[in-house]
Amino acid sequence: MSFIFLINFNVAFLIFLFHLLQRIAETLDIEIKRWAAGKEGNLRALLSTLQYVCLYLCYFIEMLPH
Repeated sequence: MSFIFLINFNVAFLIFLFHLLQRIAETLDIEIKRWAAGKEGNLRALLSTLQYVCLYLCYFIEMLPH
């Protein structure tokens, strides 16, 4: 393998990873806004349902390449 190939592969992987993280962030932002809608003034309701957002986040973390 040539050095140039390795650099191109690493750059392509970083670009892919960046776009993947960007999509995850956009999706999580939508989900968090959906979860918080109607509960802005009710801290108890937000905290009692926080596990749903945390589970969603854990799902995306598991999808990331190791």
